[in-house]
Amino acid sequence: MTVIAHWCAPNGITYSWCRSDYGTYEPQALRFRPIRTPEQIAAEEREKAIQQLAEGLHVARGFRSPFEHTLIVAEWLHDNGYRKVTP
Repeated sequence: MTVIAHWCAPNGITYSWCRSDYGTYEPQALRFRPIRTPEQIAAEEREKAIQQLAEGLHVARGFRSPFEHTLIVAEWLHDNGYRKVTP
């Protein structure tokens, strides 16, 4: 499939005209989401790692503090090089 034209609508959706061996597709038939940038991927992986670290800390501490506090501690730990290690 080859994208022969595309248009970014004001609503944030990118419409693309595509051609394949089976014909040409109108823009309403196919919608593509934008490709994530490396920065977006890294930010999502960081958030996921912090969330997992926070969940582990929260369970290990016996749920004694609010999860928001545990999340702040997990973010600090992650930013300072600590990582969750599976035994």
